[in-house]
Amino acid sequence: MKNHPAETYEHPPSEEKTSPDVFLFEGRDEALDELRLLLLEPEQKALRKLQERIDNPKKRAYDISRVLPQALVLCSSQNAALAKELTPQMDKLINASIGKNSKIFIKKLSRMIGPATRSAISEKIQDMNTALSHSFSLRGLKWRWEAFRTGKTFAEVVMLHNLIFRVEQVFLIHKETGLLLQNIAAHDVVSHDADLVSGMLTAIQDFVKDSFKTSGEDGLETLQVGELSVWIEEGPHTLLAAVIRGQASLELRTILRDVLENIYLEKTEELETFQGDNSTFEEIKPYLEICLESRYKSESKQRAIYFWTLLTMLGIVISVWIYFIPWRDHQRWTQSLNKLREQPGIIITSTEKHYGDYIINNGTYIINGLRDALAPDPKQLLTTSDICPENLVMRWKPYYAMEPEFILDRSKQVLQPPESIDLTYENGALKAQGSAPHQWIIETRILARAIPGVFQFWGDQVVDTDLKQLNEIKQQLEIRTFYFKLKTTEFSNIKANAIDELLTDVHNLLNLSDKLNQKIRIQIKGHTDSSGTELKNSNLSLKRAQQIRSFLVRKGISPAQMAVVGVGASEPQRQEATDDDRQFNRRVTFRVISKLPLHEK
Repeated sequence: MKNHPAETYEHPPSEEKTSPDVFLFEGRDEALDELRLLLLEPEQKALRKLQERIDNPKKRAYDISRVLPQALVLCSSQNAALAKELTPQMDKLINASIGKNSKIFIKKLSRMIGPATRSAISEKIQDMNTALSHSFSLRGLKWRWEAFRTGKTFAEVVMLHNLIFRVEQVFLIHKETGLLLQNIAAHDVVSHDADLVSGMLTAIQDFVKDSFKTSGEDGLETLQVGELSVWIEEGPHTLLAAVIRGQASLELRTILRDVLENIYLEKTEELETFQGDNSTFEEIKPYLEICLESRYKSESKQRAIYFWTLLTMLGIVISVWIYFIPWRDHQRWTQSLNKLREQPGIIITSTEKHYGDYIINNGTYIINGLRDALAPDPKQLLTTSDICPENLVMRWKPYYAMEPEFILDRSKQVLQPPESIDLTYENGALKAQGSAPHQWIIETRILARAIPGVFQFWGDQVVDTDLKQLNEIKQQLEIRTFYFKLKTTEFSNIKANAIDELLTDVHNLLNLSDKLNQKIRIQIKGHTDSSGTELKNSNLSLKRAQQIRSFLVRKGISPAQMAVVGVGASEPQRQEATDDDRQFNRRVTFRVISKLPLHEK
């Protein structure tokens, strides 16, 4: 600290020591306290903030919520203790939820049972139609004899004669060990020793690679065994083998590759660390069921007249009832819901459909959900749909969407940044760059964390325009100098508007310091040349400083915000070799002090 002007000159006579404009800089204990505060204040603030965070239950809960998902994933991957403990609780919650809202559970379940039932009935009707179409023809009688001779059912014979191809069995084999990971067969296919088959396929694959010197990625892809063919797809750790009856299309290759990729993505760790336990691969059976493809010939020959008449009438009735009215209405409803679900800021929680008579009206559609205020109007989104607005009821509850674009728009609405500020948002942090007034910066630091979705605010790169202007005025004031004639308090070679410019700088400096909540004081320091005694020079320099201070007081500047100091010839601006040098030393200068010791107040 450079607050030692009192030590560079002797005081004027005792009758002037009592002047309120002269300030003595003593009190080394206060300086030591200030130094201690500067050194330790950041750590003390950090400790106080940490203690406040520990004592605040909401902040502790927030901290735990940030690491809870990762902790659950880590615990689940290391052992099954978490699942073992949570399973009974989840069972209780599900039972309680079903008991409380059984109608909703039945409604959801019916939506899944309906399509499955229709699909099963459709397959059975197709098998029945195929069998009926051949029952009353020469070929049908021939196939009945074949069924009687071979002991098969008539439906099985019809299916085999109309079959293009069918995947009867699928094997998933561990490539390195040759062990069977999982297999599945069609419902009417008798599966023999699957482990033996998997070992033989692995041995054949290795034999082909060794015999023909193929690379690690090339191997046997197709194997023909009588009426059956085996297609093999090879992955990093597995072989997927499909046993096919008939001539399969190349589309089946794509299906096998996709299934193998999905299995590898889901069971990467289990495949890489496989030690012979295939119980963990029970979950992949649904993937293998996808491979059980089958294709049949379409019958184009003439059917019996009565069969076609009955089938045509039945088809017309079903088509009119299922397709033209309910199915088309359902499609429109589904498309409208998908359009809303794809829109960020809109969440559909439940939907209802009160069916009408399909003649006068199609019923009433009800949508319940959540909508962010920044999201587009759902009614405007559905203007292009075929659903009549009078039949559509939407009930939206407000919520805050957590998509980054919504959080950024919400932040701009709340903070109202000036054009010189650029706001960006990423990973929970709102970042501001540019320049802004001091008041906006202070308010933003308070409001930013209250914005939903904003967990951190980074504003260190924002330039405080008020503080910047304060520093510029401070620098400009501290280079101002007023020169005086020899042994007088009369100005020498002063510009006409120099005093007015000084007053303007002082006014601006004090206004900005109030705005920034900074306590400053302007020190007016008088100087003389080396001519005259030290006592006379000290008094003369003090009077010169007091003259400037008196002018500023008359113009409305508070005396408490100014201090005058006379240093005589103790701080020369130039070495006095000439009269011009002495002229430069007869001056008044200014210094802006941000903080003053207690004894200067």
